[in-house]
Amino acid sequence: MELQRYRKPNIRTDSICKNSQRKYNPAWRNPPRPQNSAQNPKFSYLPYRSPTTAKNTSKRGTAVLIRRGIVHQPVNIQTELDSTSVNIKLENNITQVTAVYKSPGVTVKPTDLDALTNHDGPLIIGGDLNAKHTDWQCPQRNKSGKTLAQHAERVNRYSVVASDSPTHYPYIAAHRPDILDIFLLDLPNTHYLLTNHCELSSDHNPQMLNLSSRPSVCGPPSARKRINCFSI
Repeated sequence: MELQRYRKPNIRTDSICKNSQRKYNPAWRNPPRPQNSAQNPKFSYLPYRSPTTAKNTSKRGTAVLIRRGIVHQPVNIQTELDSTSVNIKLENNITQVTAVYKSPGVTVKPTDLDALTNHDGPLIIGGDLNAKHTDWQCPQRNKSGKTLAQHAERVNRYSVVASDSPTHYPYIAAHRPDILDIFLLDLPNTHYLLTNHCELSSDHNPQMLNLSSRPSVCGPPSARKRINCFSI
């Protein structure tokens, strides 16, 4: 499985995933189809978006794109951060995938991290948390970075994973590059590879996370037949 996180100029897009219901719902349906998708083959991915909580909406907000056919369910997590979450089925495990963004003026709170990691299964949380810490090779620490490092040590269930090279190259020459785009991972028995791509025209590099696990998929249903992928 391949997860990508990228940011375009003036548009915040996190391709890893805001939640819905905390408990697993056995009545999960087949992945919904976007309008006119049957007539338009270009709709290969289903978008899930969460509007920003900030006053300035021009550069913030999160989204998750799920390839059509992958068994999934959007979920809603209430935090003071911008986030979008989707549960997907990886090797028979319900994995919660979250895209998250924290603007520089917002502080990461332990209660937000508790909410994002409160899932009985594997976790993938990725995005720009503006959380700096030497534990993931940032040149210096800030308040949000200290909060995240302390939370990870206290709960002892996920790891903070980041590139070994800068992911953010500021437009202001006086500001030095830094590692802002990170992942919080709890993936038992799953191998992963994180790649930092120096591509696109943004000040943030795209991050690609490749997993050894494969998602469950549903084939297109035949006429007059309804299927439940979770009963397979």
